[in-house]
Amino acid sequence: MIEDRRPEEIVVESVSVVKARSKRQEEGVEESSPREGTRDSNSLFVLDLTRSPDDKAFQFSVSPATFLRAVIEVFEKGVVQMGDVPQPEKLVLPHLFKSQPKHVLASVNLDERRVQEYRRRIEEAITFYVPHLDRFLALFDKYLEILQLKPEETVKEIEQKTNGSAASDQLKQMAEDFFRREASLLDEIPDSTTIGAFCLNCCDIKRFLAQKLHAVGNLILDVIAQRFRDQCTQTLDQFRGFYATLKKRPKNIEELTEMKTFIGDIPAKLERLAFDIKMNLHTFAILEEFKYKLYVEDHNLRWKMFGSPLETLTLMAETEKSLEKDRQVFLEELLTQQAEFEETIKDLEGIVSSFSQYSDMSKLDEISENVLSVNARIELSVQSAKLHNAREMLFGKPATDYSRVHQLKKDFAPFSTLWLTAAEWQRSKVQWHKGPFEEIEAGAMEKQVYGGIKQLHKVIRTLKEKGFENVSSRAESVLHELEEFAPLVPLIVALRNEGMRERHWEKVSES
Repeated sequence: MIEDRRPEEIVVESVSVVKARSKRQEEGVEESSPREGTRDSNSLFVLDLTRSPDDKAFQFSVSPATFLRAVIEVFEKGVVQMGDVPQPEKLVLPHLFKSQPKHVLASVNLDERRVQEYRRRIEEAITFYVPHLDRFLALFDKYLEILQLKPEETVKEIEQKTNGSAASDQLKQMAEDFFRREASLLDEIPDSTTIGAFCLNCCDIKRFLAQKLHAVGNLILDVIAQRFRDQCTQTLDQFRGFYATLKKRPKNIEELTEMKTFIGDIPAKLERLAFDIKMNLHTFAILEEFKYKLYVEDHNLRWKMFGSPLETLTLMAETEKSLEKDRQVFLEELLTQQAEFEETIKDLEGIVSSFSQYSDMSKLDEISENVLSVNARIELSVQSAKLHNAREMLFGKPATDYSRVHQLKKDFAPFSTLWLTAAEWQRSKVQWHKGPFEEIEAGAMEKQVYGGIKQLHKVIRTLKEKGFENVSSRAESVLHELEEFAPLVPLIVALRNEGMRERHWEKVSES
């Protein structure tokens, strides 16, 4: 039977085209081919095409050699069983043959020539199919790349290589390629095919390969979807930044001016964001084209992003109206502050002029404290003058002349130097004469004494030029004390040198 059904020729053209020419076809008898997915009536054996455990190669579920061994075993077992068939007489008339041994019918045995010839012909008939089966299996080598494909790693590599504005289109093309390959594979590989006595089942391997391609395509769509969400979030974050800034109420004209500058830059920023919005909407359209499962949150992201430019422009117009009102309030506040500042300047002018009458050295501590207070007020006034002028410029007003403030600082400088130098000398003099010698900081002493002398010379000259003789005499008194102490400074500096050792002090004592 196996030999009779063996085709004369088998041509394996592809995984989907296997041609066989039988003896009956040579004799002119037409034979219908089996439909895909059905088993040919000529096939005796079923083989599953599957993969190796490590997914590195294709293989049959059972080796064709196993079928050969099985058929030979059945043949040999049949021959042996034929030699054990009992004679019918004992079965029909058992009472006549009770004492006789078992008699069997004469039969062939495995060693007979004809039996060996049949065995050889069976072996040849089965072996005939082996090279054709191997050739069919080899045709699947072109699918090895798919078999060894690791979807997660493949998509991760693709994701790393695709960036920029064209990334969504590139990913779309790749997803389409994988889905197209899946469809082509499903069309190429039949559910089953027949090679003579063997029916080859390809269903499972076909499904497995298709699922791998489909998985890569789906994972690429997941990447597109995640990028859509990330890019939408980034775009909306910028709009949220606009909203947060536009909703702030300025506290002064500086913040108001910054707000106006910010508003002036918004149209250009919206123009740049329009490109991002367009790309994000395009990405969303790609996902819809693939009928990708999108969540409610994804649709909300799209519409929120789509409406953000108009929402920004609306809020911007409202903010501009509010800023006009705030500007008027800040202008009124500036005028009030400038009026108060004018009174402050007049007050300081009176205080500075009164210092020409200070000459009582017994009130040195009190006077020096007043000097420090006036210095702080003058410095604050200088900063206020700069602030008022800066705000006038922001309002587009001409700058008010506050040169009187700088003149105040210049006029008060001699008094400040005199009384602060005198107070410092008074404290240091007591400490240097009565305190421990080793606590004297020679460098600071040198700077204070020589610096004080230099400054007081300038102060005295200025005071005399302005006719403040009473005050200049007090400056001369302090200068005289400093000049008397000055010759001791080099000696003290030398003795306070860190290089002084015990032997040096002994030599000083001897001298």
